Amino acid sequence: MIRNAWHFYYALRLVFKVVCRG
Repeated sequence: MIRNAWHFYYALRLVFKVVCRG
């Protein structure tokens, strides 16, 4: 469960980085 949450957080951070870049 925690592991899945970590992956979700990582993915969200990646998306946020892309949005900020764009």
